[in-house]
Amino acid sequence: MTNFFNDLNKLVNTIDKVDRMWTEKPKRPKTKYITKRFTEKEIETLLMALECFDDNEADNGDEWGYRPIIKKLDTKLRTV
Repeated sequence: MTNFFNDLNKLVNTIDKVDRMWTEKPKRPKTKYITKRFTEKEIETLLMALECFDDNEADNGDEWGYRPIIKKLDTKLRTV
C-alpha cells in the first residue's frame, strides 16, 4: 500500500511539473547591455549634452528618458 501512495505522489508531482512547464508565462522584454569605456572628459561631454537636451525638453516631461541616463553618468563621474 505504501508503494501505491509513493507512486501516486510521484505521478502527481510529475503532472504538476508538466503543468508548470506548459502554462504560459508572461514574456519579459530582454535588455541588451553594451559596455564601453569612456574617458572622464567624454563622460562630462555626454552629461552636458544630455542636460542640454533635458532642459530643452523640460516642458514635455521626460519623454526620451534622459534623466536616468543623466543620473548614471553623474554617479559615474563622482566615483572616478
